[in-house]
Amino acid sequence: MLESAAIDGASALGIFLRIGAPLGAPGILSSVVLGFLEYWNALEAPLTFLKNKELWPLSLYLPASSAENIGHSIAASVIMLTPALLIFLFG
Repeated sequence: MLESAAIDGASALGIFLRIGAPLGAPGILSSVVLGFLEYWNALEAPLTFLKNKELWPLSLYLPASSAENIGHSIAASVIMLTPALLIFLFG
């Protein structure tokens, strides 16, 4: 396929954009989705580098939730789930 595109007069960039990029798009997209999900749910890096609790992301507060504030915990869980779910579904 690459040789036939070259015979038809396509440049190297044209071959890449018309053949290589569409073939690699699913792999690139899945890598982006998995990378986003990994960093969205990260616990160790923010815990290590952010010493001030006011700067912590929501993912660090969820494990410390208790039965007294179950409404806040459910709302925080939905807020944390929504962007990851949308990225996963669109991906």
